[in-house]
Amino acid sequence: MHTVLIVDDEIDILKSLKRGMHTEQYSKIFASSGAEALESFAREDQISVIITDMRMPGMNGLELLRQVEEISPRTVKIVLTGYTQLPQILATVNNVEIYKFMTKPWDLDAELKVYIREAIEIYENTALEANKLISSEKKGKLYNKMLSESYEKVDHVLRLYDELIKALNQHHLFSIQALKSSDDKTKMNDVIQQMNDRVHYLNKIFELNRFAMKAFTLPEVEAHIELIFDKLDIPKVPLEVNTSENQLNYYDNFKMVTSIFTDIIELAHINGSEIQAVAIKTENLSEKHILHLVVDCVSNENLSEMLENHGKFVGAVLRIIGGKFYATQIEEIHRIEVLLPVKKKVFDSLI
Repeated sequence: MHTVLIVDDEIDILKSLKRGMHTEQYSKIFASSGAEALESFAREDQISVIITDMRMPGMNGLELLRQVEEISPRTVKIVLTGYTQLPQILATVNNVEIYKFMTKPWDLDAELKVYIREAIEIYENTALEANKLISSEKKGKLYNKMLSESYEKVDHVLRLYDELIKALNQHHLFSIQALKSSDDKTKMNDVIQQMNDRVHYLNKIFELNRFAMKAFTLPEVEAHIELIFDKLDIPKVPLEVNTSENQLNYYDNFKMVTSIFTDIIELAHINGSEIQAVAIKTENLSEKHILHLVVDCVSNENLSEMLENHGKFVGAVLRIIGGKFYATQIEEIHRIEVLLPVKKKVFDSLI
């Protein structure tokens, strides 16, 4: 039986991996330090795969892998890293042979388990001399890939900043217009509450940007919406889902997507509107897909006022992340729509 060694100084991560990998058909060793990992090599006849974090106290991941390269060169190496560790990454590439670099956070089922199985196959089927996993050309590819991802991240932050300024300006404009039109204390309090709601929503969206990317499917989005209906005690309504996309994996900010969808449903509900139907649609657009939420609900005065005021600002904020918001009235029904771009899951390899 093959043995996989996983090294991370965060005990909670090791416990989580132990729970998530208990059904995998290979022996697993979990070590919380480089020294403990080397002791495992002394005890075991062979270790097929080692997965290690880079940033650890005492012996870091690079030092550990240098020693593993000396005592067990055939062990296939997988590294967990972050965008901020580019110097360590380059040092690792130049010193030891690495099969995969995984950027934190990673997905256990869609990424780590898959890469471990692939690494075991490499260990089984490839002789040491024929299996130079990172050649000089591949080192250059890896270097360019990491630089490209770093530049993309900077560009993304700058774009978010530009869009944030636009949203703040729009918030300021809405506030000034509302204050000028208010003529009594009661209306003034309503205006202040609207201002607070807008700032709260803007803060929430930017806070959600910090959540990890993860792999997910359309049925998971559907399940989350059904949970929201149960939580809000909303009577069951028709929930239409594009079943042709059920097996497609997305890789994006699942927490943000589902939170935005939840907000729309909650806004309709708390404004006293009866929700008639919900649909989740998808649209293929080059390397991205568009998730399209449609909520049909009965029109009322509160809902119309909310869409006229807060709804416009929701649209301005969603544009920051590339999304769109629409609210249209069709006779007695208000149709609220949210479109969010999400990435398709693609497993790439340097090999």
